[in-house]
Amino acid sequence: MPTQFRLAAVTALVLFAAGCAAVRTTTVPPEEAPGELPEFVAHFAERTEVPLVAEHGTLESEWGCTIGYEYYVRESGPVASEYALAAPLVVLGHGFMRDLSTVRGWAVEWAARGVRTVVVDFCNSTLFNGRHDRNAGDMIAVAEHIEPGEAPIIYAGFSAGGLSALLAAAADARTVAYLALDPVDSGELSRSVSRLDAPALYLYGEPARCNAQNNMIDLMPRANRLVAMSIPFATHCDFEDPSDAFCERLCGAVEPEEKAQEVRRTIRALANAWIEAYAGVSPQSQLVFHMPTLETLARSRRVVIVASE
Repeated sequence: MPTQFRLAAVTALVLFAAGCAAVRTTTVPPEEAPGELPEFVAHFAERTEVPLVAEHGTLESEWGCTIGYEYYVRESGPVASEYALAAPLVVLGHGFMRDLSTVRGWAVEWAARGVRTVVVDFCNSTLFNGRHDRNAGDMIAVAEHIEPGEAPIIYAGFSAGGLSALLAAAADARTVAYLALDPVDSGELSRSVSRLDAPALYLYGEPARCNAQNNMIDLMPRANRLVAMSIPFATHCDFEDPSDAFCERLCGAVEPEEKAQEVRRTIRALANAWIEAYAGVSPQSQLVFHMPTLETLARSRRVVIVASE
């Protein structure tokens, strides 16, 4: 969607939100606060700061609009991985009627950790039609534009971007993993994927209107490996990086702030470990998703295990 129309749509949403009651802030009771992250898991929650190279570009969509993208890589180059042909590439999608700025932090972090990442600015969605299948096609087109060879691809997405990423992952033979950040289905498009021939991680917030009451949980396709977890007290906005006051106005927030930070640390640790694991740059990150670790996280109220198979 062109920027001027997206801004008009967002303005309409703001006016709608202003006329609605504010979403209640979620307060974490002290007795239900998350416990300590295990030390080797906490490592993946920390921010990484190294010099990066950023490329900003555009690409014409098959459907006639202009896709924007930002591509990030370490100044010193990607970290060596287990893949011999080419360094892995993460392709990341944002949520419905949002833009790439709301997930840029993920792209910067993964690139800093040594995994090349391109974040896509969708152009096909409208206020009344998400066109998530077209967005999936655009994610594949950007992947082929950045890396036309045989590089392994990890598709990732937030909210409806998680749906588009799923469709892209299923359609691209180069896919080696999939990451869903509080994904949202639309029109049961997820059912078009009978099986994903790659490992998949789904991270969910608490069921609420902004994540369609976790409507993707019952639609997750079989996968080579499927891990799904809910993050206690997490709102939809906690899966963006960075999020903003507009998202919190529509979808709520967590208080006190120090507990909100712990919720986001859990999400970061799991997402970062998954990316490092399947980009092949950190063998020990696989341990985060072994059942003993997941059970430890569950006992410390960091996660609720939805599926692990």
